[in-house]
Amino acid sequence: ISCKELIIGPTGTVLGKINAKTLELFGELNGSLVVENLSIASSAKFIGDSVYKTIAIEPGAVLIGNCNQKENN
Repeated sequence: ISCKELIIGPTGTVLGKINAKTLELFGELNGSLVVENLSIASSAKFIGDSVYKTIAIEPGAVLIGNCNQKENN
């Protein structure tokens, strides 16, 4: 999925790669992502690798994988 803004709702599930400016994750994501702004809600489950500029993770969220912050260029 390649887009400007993506919201994966509480019942949503994505398997694959995401490239977006903003991602708000409330459901499940199994794959990889490259985003500017990443928000992971307490209801979310993310398994995979991420590259982001900013990240916010609520308590209770499941995050399994590698997290890498983009350099400011």
